[in-house]
Amino acid sequence: MKNVTVPLLKSTEGVVSDDGKHLLLKLRATTGSTFDVALKESDITRLIAFLIESAAKSAAKKKPDTEETQELTVSPIIVKEIGIAHGRSDTEALLIVRSGIFQMSFAAEISTLKRTLQDLEANNVQVQRSSKPN
Repeated sequence: MKNVTVPLLKSTEGVVSDDGKHLLLKLRATTGSTFDVALKESDITRLIAFLIESAAKSAAKKKPDTEETQELTVSPIIVKEIGIAHGRSDTEALLIVRSGIFQMSFAAEISTLKRTLQDLEANNVQVQRSSKPN
């Protein structure tokens, strides 16, 4: 698929089904046409994994135009559970995240996770110190 010849996505709306087992989506294209689809739990996880993997492949081809610190343009996702497991090598860990009806697994270098947690802890200590009354 060298050139995009299909309409681009303009907006996405969705709701969770009454039984909580499906995500009902309405996709709207730039042409005005719409497409409705229902995703079951396993499909949601596969779709999210596909989108994240595709974003990673895109980033490998073209570095994103972002600064190190940027304003969030989406609402944060509430995480229900986080788990860690041994990865495929001695230097890799798997980070498992559950939120609602989906679960994702990410592979990360242990050194990256350690550095991220140290930065988070240092930032929290700094925020706590600055919020104390004099």
